[in-house]
Formats: sequence, C-alpha cells, structure tokens
Amino acid sequence: MSVDPSHYLPGSNGGKPPLLKLQNISARPELNGQFGQAVSFSAGRYVVAVLDASTAAAAAGDANNNAAQPTFLKLKPENLAEAGSIDQLKFGAGMLVQSAKAYVA
Repeated sequence: MSVDPSHYLPGSNGGKPPLLKLQNISARPELNGQFGQAVSFSAGRYVVAVLDASTAAAAAGDANNNAAQPTFLKLKPENLAEAGSIDQLKFGAGMLVQSAKAYVA
C-alpha cells in the first residue's frame, strides 16, 4: 500500500504531525519500537525527529530551555507506521514516567 508522502507531515494534518512508530530498521535495530514525528520528505525518505522524554519537553517548549534536542534520521516510508491508540497510550505513559523520574532526581 502506497501512502502519499505528505500524509505524515504537519501540513496535511492541521499542523499536527501524527506520532509514528519506527519499525524494521535493520541498520540500527535499537530504534525499532521507538517513536517520532516526520518533519520533511525528500528523495523518497522522511526526516524524522525521534522522541523521548527529554526531546518531548523541547517540543512542548521547556521554559528553562534545558531540554535535549531530538535526533533526526532519514527513514524510508516502510520504516514508519502511524502509531495506533495503544501505542500512543504507551508513549504518553512512558513520557510521564520518564519526566517524573527526571523531576525527582
């Protein structure tokens, strides 16, 4: 199934890019199962910002500007899937736990 390249980009989703799950990345298997958001599409690949608790704080606009910057990767469309409801819930809960741990430390 072919997806319109703009489908994952903010401009086609009312300014809100969907949460994407990284998958089938053989060169860096540690990235499989992580989440990100597409920021652009060029030459058949998406530029994806990989998200975790520290980069999510940056995306939300950390008032102290102490948040880490995301890692950007160029990925083929077949290495991305739109996160379903359960994945979104897991991502949100994971971010909450990581943020709480950072706050307590």
